[in-house]
Amino acid sequence: MAAALHNCGLAHLRAGNHHQALKAFEESARIRKGTLGKEHPAVAVSLVKCGITFLLLHRFEDALWSFREALSIRKHALGTQHPSTARVYNNIGCVHVEFNELSEARSAFEGALDIQRNALCHDPESGPIRFGTAATLCNLGYLYRYRGEHKKAAQVLREAVDLQEAILGSTHPTVCSTLDSLAEALMNSAKSEEAYDTYLSILVRFRSIEREGSLRLLRAEAGLKYKMSIAAKQMNKRDCQIKNLQQALQAVRSLVEPTNSAQLHASALETRIHSDLRETREAMEASQRNWV
Repeated sequence: MAAALHNCGLAHLRAGNHHQALKAFEESARIRKGTLGKEHPAVAVSLVKCGITFLLLHRFEDALWSFREALSIRKHALGTQHPSTARVYNNIGCVHVEFNELSEARSAFEGALDIQRNALCHDPESGPIRFGTAATLCNLGYLYRYRGEHKKAAQVLREAVDLQEAILGSTHPTVCSTLDSLAEALMNSAKSEEAYDTYLSILVRFRSIEREGSLRLLRAEAGLKYKMSIAAKQMNKRDCQIKNLQQALQAVRSLVEPTNSAQLHASALETRIHSDLRETREAMEASQRNWV
């Protein structure tokens, strides 16, 4: 019955029925405690799902309580160096981020990463361990970027990309999203050329899987070309900047968005592109006048 309730909770969670999911997970945890004992690993599984659901409901204190109880069980049942224990540390780090307790979040993420890297040394081909490690690395990357530690962010995000590509392939949306975060960290680390190449790599991946002129490709083209123009500006390559801005403008003008919010976003991007084009051309003209 506990297993069935847990599975019902998973179904509700995927359907976005968070209150029903929480009720099922809590009942599953209660039954498992009564039948298997409070320290059984299966209890921790339901408690982790309770914690995740509490997070989605923005009940952060309750989430932290659930994760800490699950952590205590996993340490006792599985050991302090088990990958499942590391995943709970990662979840606890996410709660601390929500509380803006960044030092505690960093400690939790780095604790998880130490365990996961150790586990990878013993089982380097394990998909679940790779995926869990990549998730922790992405969370650390977000935290480092938030704290302004962009070089550290770029370092861990590169490692995350390598792990994600090995599991998901080079064109998976998760991989492209991590690459986008990496490019932003590189930009903020004054590594504009690497950032430019990273944005270009994302665009090449989109073009390899999307039909020419598709809405998804046009969105990617508009956004990435605009970001590439910013990298070109940082490199002081004005001609390259203008070329990318013009290509971004062409893509955004081709967009026929299905929703009002998407149309507003495209319109705002077009406004920024026009502004940057005008500013860049004025800067080039001023530079030419100064030379004369």
